[in-house]
Amino acid sequence: SSGINAEWPLRPGELERKEVFRIHMAAIKLDKSGLEEYVERLAQCTPGYSGADIANICNEAAIHAARLAKSEVTKADFEHSMERVTAGLERKHPSITKEEMRLSAYYVAAQALVSWILPSLTPVLKMSISARVNNPLGFVQFAPRKDLLATKDHLLDLLCRGAAGKASQILFFQEHTDQARKDLKRITDVAYTMIADHGMGASAPNMSFIEVRQNEGRRYNLWSNNLQHEMDAEVRSIVQEQYDKAFKMLENNKDLLEILSEKLFSEKTLNEDEVSALMEKHGVVKYV
Repeated sequence: SSGINAEWPLRPGELERKEVFRIHMAAIKLDKSGLEEYVERLAQCTPGYSGADIANICNEAAIHAARLAKSEVTKADFEHSMERVTAGLERKHPSITKEEMRLSAYYVAAQALVSWILPSLTPVLKMSISARVNNPLGFVQFAPRKDLLATKDHLLDLLCRGAAGKASQILFFQEHTDQARKDLKRITDVAYTMIADHGMGASAPNMSFIEVRQNEGRRYNLWSNNLQHEMDAEVRSIVQEQYDKAFKMLENNKDLLEILSEKLFSEKTLNEDEVSALMEKHGVVKYV
């Protein structure tokens, strides 16, 4: 692997990642069916991964296949290794109740459903409510975007998806849990960045602010209190609009969301093909 690290950039691009995957895969016995397509998907799903990271994914896949006494490493083994590398080791939570797992399933499934509906977002690759070291209440992994630039519409769609988990729990259980904390913080950060940094709001449409300027040890805001109040109000407004949009979207697809959530609760993990099959079988009501 030292030769790989010397030959390829430290953070290889997608084309380079494909070649690195092929090189490491050459050392293990593979199920060749659909291999090239899966190499492409692995390369797409690993932006920023180094040669060593890619080697780790391939090694984990081979170890998983060996544990199951399989004669060949398959797509399922690579799915397992990707999940382990990105989400962390699976760990048991003996104290977690079935009701908590169901709440988590509805939270995760809602984000997958909203991502399926909104045009600028990518579909889910895998979602799970199995506890992980990095994600104690499960996780959802989305296909990466190829676009380098983010439009206002895309950022609003991200806010909508981030609000979907809380909206789902309110819709089905009439209350939400602190599982939403991380997403709510991310929503708040993105909304303020849109308004204060990217000029995507009405309060400061052609301006971009840094938070403070230091002068002789003192700190100064670069905007007035009045402008701060305007930006605060605009952020609250767009966040509420996207929460309401998520809630309405889930309400329009309540039966499908329940089917998807209960399937996730039962199976604990669903991959891209399983999610797609459910969406296509039951149909999605688009948001108007």
